Amino acid sequence: MMTGPASPVESTRASGGVPFDQAELERAELLALGGEVLGLRRSDLDPVTIPMAEGVESLNVAAAGAILLFQLKRRLAGGSPVEDAA
Repeated sequence: MMTGPASPVESTRASGGVPFDQAELERAELLALGGEVLGLRRSDLDPVTIPMAEGVESLNVAAAGAILLFQLKRRLAGGSPVEDAA
């Protein structure tokens, strides 16, 4: 349940964003998914990054979307992202 104002939008990019497990996905009004490698590069979007193994350049946009939506659903159901991942 949201208690404060929503943040504008969260967008994905391959690197340089807030790690997805630390981003406030549940407060976003919109999750914008960018293309592989570059993602979305707009200054009005809050970037989110999904950490990847060394040597992996990018995730398919469908895979990235599935990861973010799974994380969002877990949080909205009351699960802890840190405890559940352990």
